Amino acid sequence: MYLVLVALVAAPASQVGDTLAIILPAERTVAPAVALEAVLSLGSVDGPEMEAFGAVADVALLDGGYIAVADRYAREVRLFSEAGAFVRRIGRAGEGPGEFQSIDGIAPLDSGRFSVWDPSQGRMTVFDTAGVVLDEFRVELGTILVGSEAGMIRDRRGRYWVRTAMRYRGPTEPLWPGWLRISSSGTVIDSVFPPRRHPSASNWVYPTTEEGRTPFVTLTMSAPSPDGFLVSARNDRYAISWPLDDGRVVLLSRTYEPRRPSTAERLEWQRFSDHAAVRFGVSSTEVPPVKPAMRALRVDDDGRIWVARFCRAYEDPAPLSVLGGGDAPRIGWVEPNVYDVVDPRGRLLWTVVFPRDMTFVRARGDRAVGVRSGQFDEKYVEVFALPGHDQLSRLSGAAGPEDEPPAC
Repeated sequence: MYLVLVALVAAPASQVGDTLAIILPAERTVAPAVALEAVLSLGSVDGPEMEAFGAVADVALLDGGYIAVADRYAREVRLFSEAGAFVRRIGRAGEGPGEFQSIDGIAPLDSGRFSVWDPSQGRMTVFDTAGVVLDEFRVELGTILVGSEAGMIRDRRGRYWVRTAMRYRGPTEPLWPGWLRISSSGTVIDSVFPPRRHPSASNWVYPTTEEGRTPFVTLTMSAPSPDGFLVSARNDRYAISWPLDDGRVVLLSRTYEPRRPSTAERLEWQRFSDHAAVRFGVSSTEVPPVKPAMRALRVDDDGRIWVARFCRAYEDPAPLSVLGGGDAPRIGWVEPNVYDVVDPRGRLLWTVVFPRDMTFVRARGDRAVGVRSGQFDEKYVEVFALPGHDQLSRLSGAAGPEDEPPAC
């Protein structure tokens, strides 16, 4: 497993009215990339039960180096040491104190504590690394819709952010995703939604060992920051925004070269679209001739913004199969798994390339963690070391694996 990075780059900034515009350097101006190995892998297909993950809902990097893995199927949290040694199970299936009906998020707190969100019970539970329940509270959700995707955080003001959704005009309109803010006592404070720049697109996802396969749809993305604001972006161009405490808005942009799928790649996407129309009962649409700039947006525990980019694909000699896909088309064209990492001041820190089958989950300090699926849909949690800025100049000339394609 490997990770590729490029050096920290300062970005020029200018202000127009209440908007602080920051332009990142063009792709061609950044430093050479470096390949790094993953430092730790957790998971097994035929090993000890505590290392076999059914469905990883979330992962938290805790104080003391602990790694907390929330397993949605087992409805428990498994705690591992920094070296990867199993420590203990925390919680179990049930409705009592410290028990879960579901797990959709886990958030690190201070002193090794962490919170677990159970949307089925509307309950937040705080544990320590010994598995002791330190606090719990229920959230009166009423008719509020709560999302089933992981990503819950707790900001530095003590507010929890969990996924929600709403319909703007009527019951037939697609849901618009956003975030519900909850106090540390369980009171719903408000909901926060990104600007509604685009209509929600009818979407489909094929689960594979390389994350999910989706069409090139135009989307508005959002992710809460631990600094207490919402970062949002439109993926058809490289443009990201977030508010400042003084009322100004940061608009971060980057000039990029549009990625055009090859004829063969576009035909493969079209086969997926046609097959999805039958399998999921959605409309088959023509695959666009140009990919969007971004495919995902995350903010890590330190407030760094992670932007996953669409890249030029390459043909893999060993095509992936859709997990449980039956007659679904095989996947012969794949992309490098590329993220730009930007600090809260708008500086480009690194461009990182995870292994292609890795789904980035979160990062804290000098560690990043991701999840990948194995041949039998078993899950693996892998940890990568992010070097300090003082190491980048020393690392920035090393070559990556010879069998890997260019980053993006």
